[in-house]
Amino acid sequence: MQYLAIRSDRHPTPDVWRKFVHKRDVPCRKCEVVYQLWAPLEPEQDDAAVKAQGEWLSERLEEECPGHADWFHSPEN
Repeated sequence: MQYLAIRSDRHPTPDVWRKFVHKRDVPCRKCEVVYQLWAPLEPEQDDAAVKAQGEWLSERLEEECPGHADWFHSPEN
C-alpha cells in the first residue's frame, strides 16, 4: 500500500480527499517544514503501518533537506 506525503503549505486535490485520509503531520528534523502523511482509504487502518510510514517519511525528509518536493508517494509495502 502506498501512502502519500504532501507539504502542509500545499492544498490536496479533491482526488486526494476521495482516496486518502490524513493520518499525521511529520516535520523535517532539519528545517521544520511539515508534511501531512495520507493513508489510502481502507476499512481498517493498521496503526503500526502508519507509525512505520511516519518514521520512513521523517528519515526521507532529513536526507533530502533542503530539496523537498511538494508531494510524493511512499514505496509500496
